[in-house]
Amino acid sequence: MKSPDGVPIWGWWALKVRMIFVSRSRGPKALRQMARGVEREAGRGRPVVIYPEGTRRPPGAAPAYRPGIVYLYRQL
Repeated sequence: MKSPDGVPIWGWWALKVRMIFVSRSRGPKALRQMARGVEREAGRGRPVVIYPEGTRRPPGAAPAYRPGIVYLYRQL
């Protein structure tokens, strides 16, 4: 059985701690799904950590902010 992100152990752990997965291939639907997940978890009193540049940025690279951060700010 594969984990949701295809990476054994990491994905299972992420599910257990209720991380919010983002399926970038789903486009705008992914943003709405992410906003619902953030709203749900924040409503439970959980802190939400957002990486506005996404992942895998080299150290010292110029910022490349993702549009999802603006969407979440406006929605929440």
